[in-house]
Amino acid sequence: MAILYNVYSNGGTGGPVDYTAPIASTPGLSLTLGTLSIPGDYTFAIRAYDQSTGLEEANTDALVGVDLGADGTDTTQLPGSPFALCLTASAGSGCQVSWTYHPSRGSSLPDGFQVLLTPAGATDPVCTETMPFTPGQVGYSCDLAGPFDYATYTATVQAYNTIGFDKGHLEVTNSFGSPDEPLLMDPVTVTSGSASQT
Repeated sequence: MAILYNVYSNGGTGGPVDYTAPIASTPGLSLTLGTLSIPGDYTFAIRAYDQSTGLEEANTDALVGVDLGADGTDTTQLPGSPFALCLTASAGSGCQVSWTYHPSRGSSLPDGFQVLLTPAGATDPVCTETMPFTPGQVGYSCDLAGPFDYATYTATVQAYNTIGFDKGHLEVTNSFGSPDEPLLMDPVTVTSGSASQT
């Protein structure tokens, strides 16, 4: 019985593996592929093939991922992105940023999260905080005390580890804060002697 190992790929598209035809076959337990196109989100799969019978086993678990950035950097070990981001006003003209995190398949765990709060139209954040990652924890929140002037703000949250920041760009926008102009006064009554005027 002569066994070959068929190698399949998703072509770097980030989608599912195409099992219709192998991109390579080898009798050994390793294979060197040619240069990969960048950027690319590659998944490679291996299946054993019996040349004498023409039968191939059908596992879907022997997978490995390689993620390459636009500059060719291996970003495979970056953490996955947070999701379900929410920005709400809080007491004292502050705000709360909340999000959820669940490790995606194949991604590394983060060390923590960076939270940025930036006024609409600005490039520099008015507030930057970090929150540690806790294994098994799904929901997170960060209170930003302010007070912030009344404006529209964008909150951005990114997971990070020693390799770098996640590839996603999760942000949400909301308006809150204390008024930056005086509030309108209620009607005023002036009294002088026996006469009064409103």
